[in-house]
This record gives sequence, structure tokens and C-alpha cells, in this order.
Amino acid sequence: MDDLLEQVLAGKSPKLSFEEGLKVLEKLVEKVESGDLPLNETMTAYEKGAEIIKNLKAELQKAEEKITILKKG
Repeated sequence: MDDLLEQVLAGKSPKLSFEEGLKVLEKLVEKVESGDLPLNETMTAYEKGAEIIKNLKAELQKAEEKITILKKG
């Protein structure tokens, strides 16, 4: 998991599963809340976290749409 976190913080955008995205997001929050990061790294972590949240919301929306279609089907 730390590998994925380091990739995200390094600006690489690995394709994360929903579950991996949640775990990386949790780690980012821990790092930011620790107060141990310099300001620029805190801002990077915040930005990456916002990107992950956006992606997770999109995945949830797709899942909700599929469930709605299945219910109607």
C-alpha cells in the first residue's frame, strides 16, 4: 500500500481500484493530519486526495446507475 501512496504523491497516476483508492485516501489523510509534512507536501497530498475523492464518487455513481438499471430490468 505504501508503494501506491508513494506513486500517487510522486505525481504518477496508477489506476486504483475503489478499495485501493479508499486505502490511499486514508493514508493521505493520516499524513496530512500528522502535521509532519512540509507545506508543499501537504498541499500535494491534499490535491491528490481531492482527485481520488472525485474518482471514487464517479465510480459510486456508475455503480448506482447499474443497480438502478438492474432493478428496472
